[in-house]
Amino acid sequence: AVVSTQSTGREETCPTHTSKLMEFFCFTCRLPICTACALGQHKDCIYEELGMAITALKQKFDNLKPAFNKKQYNLKNSCSSLEASQKNVEGEFEHSKAGLGDTIDKIMRTLRQKEASMNHNIEDHRKEGQGELRVHQSLLEERISNIESGMEFVDTVFEFWSPLEVLSMENDILERLTELAGEGEAQSEEVKPKPFELPPDTEGNVVEAIGGMFNSAVAKEPQVAEEGESVEETKTD
Repeated sequence: AVVSTQSTGREETCPTHTSKLMEFFCFTCRLPICTACALGQHKDCIYEELGMAITALKQKFDNLKPAFNKKQYNLKNSCSSLEASQKNVEGEFEHSKAGLGDTIDKIMRTLRQKEASMNHNIEDHRKEGQGELRVHQSLLEERISNIESGMEFVDTVFEFWSPLEVLSMENDILERLTELAGEGEAQSEEVKPKPFELPPDTEGNVVEAIGGMFNSAVAKEPQVAEEGESVEETKTD
């Protein structure tokens, strides 16, 4: 049971023996006691004079103070290290963010250069196709002109030549007209320029180039030393 105490000023009297001051502390029962209690019901307990017990307890606390102070010092140092690490993380974040922006700019420049190169190739192909069509068009116009000339010649023959002259030139006239009719027959099919085709795996090449730039940017990022590892050790590794 918990023993209550009666206090007169700063001195405490025993609740059992009210005329006695509690001058001892029973470590067995963890209670303050008076002389009568010590000689009576607490005679087999371990007790000590109250002032000495308080002094001993205070000495225990004093002995623990260096450990507390050291622990407090270490905790403060840890807090300072965490604050410094947080600043480093913020700095690295800003640096990485800026590096990412530079990498994206390089990627966009590469894509624009690739686009300009492909547009140039398409334009060259267009000019080549148009040139090929103009050549075929010129050949067709020449054939049309020849046929028209042949037809005009036939009309002239029958209009101005005598029957004898016509009959005498029959074989030559027919041979020439037959030649004009069949001239360029192989080229009479519709001419279609070869369609422009992108280089094989263009997308893959672009993606690979972008990946190379990204890896290069990551490789340039500063290395962060692990906790307890010096900067010199990191550079040596």
